[in-house]
Amino acid sequence: MAGARARSRQTAEPSMPRRSARRGNKTRPEEEVPAVFQDMLREEEASKATSAHEDGPPQKKRKTAPLTTSPCRAALTTRISPVPPRAQAQATATIQPVAEEPQYNSGRLRQTIIDSDESEDSDMEWEDALADGDDSDDEDAPEGRDTAPHIGDISIAIGAKKTDENGGKRKVRRRAITSVDKRRRLDIHKMHVLCLLYHVHYRNAWCNDRRVQSTLRKIVSPKTLASLVPNPDLTQYSASKQFIDGMNGLKMMWSKRFNITARGMHKPRWVEVDAAIRPFSDFDDFDSPMDKDEFRTAAHTLRGSQDVGTQLFCALLRGIGIEARLVCSLQPLPFASAAERATPQKTNVQKNTIVVDPYNKPAEPSPTKPTSQGPRHKKLSRLERVMGERHTVLNHTGVAPKKQKAYHTPYPVYWVEVLNPAYQKWVPIDVFSTFTVNCPEKLEPPLSFPDNILAYAIAFEDDFSARDVTRRYAKAFNAKTRKYRVHSTPGGSKWWQRTMDFWKRRYPLDRDQVENATLLRKEALEGLPNNVQDFKGHPVYVLERHLKHNEVIHPLHQVGKVNCGTSMNPKIEPVYRRVNVHTVRTADKWYRMGRDVKIGEQPLKRAKPKKGRRSSIDPDIEGDDEADEVGAGLFAEFQTELYVPPPVVRGRVPRNVYGNLDLYVPSMCPPGGVHIRHKLASKAARIVGVDFADAVTGFSFKGRHGTAIVQGVVVAQEYADAVQSVIEGMEYQQEEAEATARRTESLRLWRRFFLGLRIAKRVNAIEIDGEKGPAIDVQDEISKEDRELAAQEMAGGFFPDDSAAAEPSGSGYQPRHGEDVGGGFLPDSNDADFEDSGGG
Repeated sequence: MAGARARSRQTAEPSMPRRSARRGNKTRPEEEVPAVFQDMLREEEASKATSAHEDGPPQKKRKTAPLTTSPCRAALTTRISPVPPRAQAQATATIQPVAEEPQYNSGRLRQTIIDSDESEDSDMEWEDALADGDDSDDEDAPEGRDTAPHIGDISIAIGAKKTDENGGKRKVRRRAITSVDKRRRLDIHKMHVLCLLYHVHYRNAWCNDRRVQSTLRKIVSPKTLASLVPNPDLTQYSASKQFIDGMNGLKMMWSKRFNITARGMHKPRWVEVDAAIRPFSDFDDFDSPMDKDEFRTAAHTLRGSQDVGTQLFCALLRGIGIEARLVCSLQPLPFASAAERATPQKTNVQKNTIVVDPYNKPAEPSPTKPTSQGPRHKKLSRLERVMGERHTVLNHTGVAPKKQKAYHTPYPVYWVEVLNPAYQKWVPIDVFSTFTVNCPEKLEPPLSFPDNILAYAIAFEDDFSARDVTRRYAKAFNAKTRKYRVHSTPGGSKWWQRTMDFWKRRYPLDRDQVENATLLRKEALEGLPNNVQDFKGHPVYVLERHLKHNEVIHPLHQVGKVNCGTSMNPKIEPVYRRVNVHTVRTADKWYRMGRDVKIGEQPLKRAKPKKGRRSSIDPDIEGDDEADEVGAGLFAEFQTELYVPPPVVRGRVPRNVYGNLDLYVPSMCPPGGVHIRHKLASKAARIVGVDFADAVTGFSFKGRHGTAIVQGVVVAQEYADAVQSVIEGMEYQQEEAEATARRTESLRLWRRFFLGLRIAKRVNAIEIDGEKGPAIDVQDEISKEDRELAAQEMAGGFFPDDSAAAEPSGSGYQPRHGEDVGGGFLPDSNDADFEDSGGG
């Protein structure tokens, strides 16, 4: 079938008319290609045409304008045989694919638009497509049959909008990082730095292992060892040159003997939330964690990653008596505001390499190296156009050679520094990446390098001391490198100093002082940054555009100029020193910091008026934000002086207009007064009967209102001891009351416990006719006893004696014995006689 299609295409090509002579000049006769390759070409074209229809997505049909005024739209399509790959590529480049748009108005007439750069070439391509199609005449087609030709791999939507360059996919907007995430990333960055420091500390200790050093010492030749012995008869320059030559020999020897079989430490990145989880197979090339025994094994086999190789090289230098220290460029997680992405690689189409074997052995196709996208300077043959440019591999085995994995990195993470005895200076040596000796400027990778960054270069010596040597290798430490360190964060410099104090040598050596002076001199000679953005946050230089709203430059002494525009439209701005930048505040803000503006000082800056400012309902409430001041003057610290409050006179404490005392800082306490910070201070002062004033230490703002924060009182110094003694007595009474309450509660619980035991014992001891009494609920009995006891305690103010309890005496009338008197009183004797006599 594939051969028939190819033969029909060959017979149709000579019969088609050509509209340009250039078309024939571009093609080659097939006789130039051998018959074997012609068959391969036919099979390749047939397989591509078949896979384009079977494996590809469903093809869209071309839409044309309606032939009638009916609102229904009709599409006329005709299936033709697939066009050759070459014609498909040219047609795809000529006709721009667009996406289909929803039909909001079906009766609207639409227009077909074809974007073409060369009309002549486009016509020839359509002729080629029709020549390879069906030879049936259009007149023989029945009515209603789709006559519009179907394009092979081209989709055209009429009247639709153009898709973007990314294939119509909508870009997902990443969520902005919050302040909480920033603090969390900074904490993780610090923790990661500490872990890496401890890791390098352990590897540095392994370099002092005697077994490792004795193993590596055997591979050094006696001639190399002799060149490293200092000769006292040589001059300083000659001795230094001899030492450098010996280091070069060791470097070459070690780079040949050690085999790199894995990747070492690399720069980590934050993973996006919606990123896919990487399989474990992606990390097979990295160096696995090892213990000390595996480190000794690596010293025997001389195999491992570049990091392990550099560590063993440091052990070798220490084993032969050279003062060497291990330097590591730490690779912690960044604390930048945005997650860093890997540099996108260009995706090139992988073509199969066909291996030609003279013995006709089966060979597997192997992916070849992506071809260059540069311009071609010569014409390609038909075989090269289909199979790729010069990718045919001829060998004797019939199997394409496998490409070995390269673990070499262009910039090192570990390297070694050796002490030059002639000059007493440290010389860096990189035996794998840059292969240099005494070239510190070549060890720093560019900022665009994805696998490594120079932010913390820490050197560990054999006595387990360490120091920061980043300034020796960073070309722009203040302008660029400092932004990736904790020094650029508030309090970061102090944190780093406390961290490195753990590895600081207790008694500094003379060479340490020389090294410190060298590093400081290199930092001072850095100069002005070349980029305008590098001035932002620079510790030495500053531009006026990068000042905050509460900062001002005074005095305006320029130290240089920089072009903030372009070469065609320059915009020169002056450069100032960071030491001349002052923080300005309002007079009220300085007062709350314990300072007062000097008399006669003029504000260096004016605050911007705040639009729509609403006045506070309570005039006694003070604001805490200097932005609330409408056009208030801003002063620098050198325009203020220390605030001196009025003193305490004859035990009277000075007060403000609100009846309290402003005590925002300890220096605002009046002379002769004492600030007592206690919640019972005001009550104790009233008990003692001395004058006092509430101490206002700040304000708490909720919404638009502020509330003064009162902490303790201020009393005269001569009454401070008395007030403090009363406070101690009140605290003692409070503690006694709490102890009494605890003791009472404890006794109540113990009484309840004993009552329960007594009731349970009494109930269980009852026996009736040899049988024990019925079981009762002990908890209910205990609760009943508690209620009775509580009722007795709350009955009255005294408890009557049991023996003195009086019996009830009845009423005042006593009935006669033997008489049954129903009334509640005794009848008189005269009345009784009267009743007996029947009087009435």
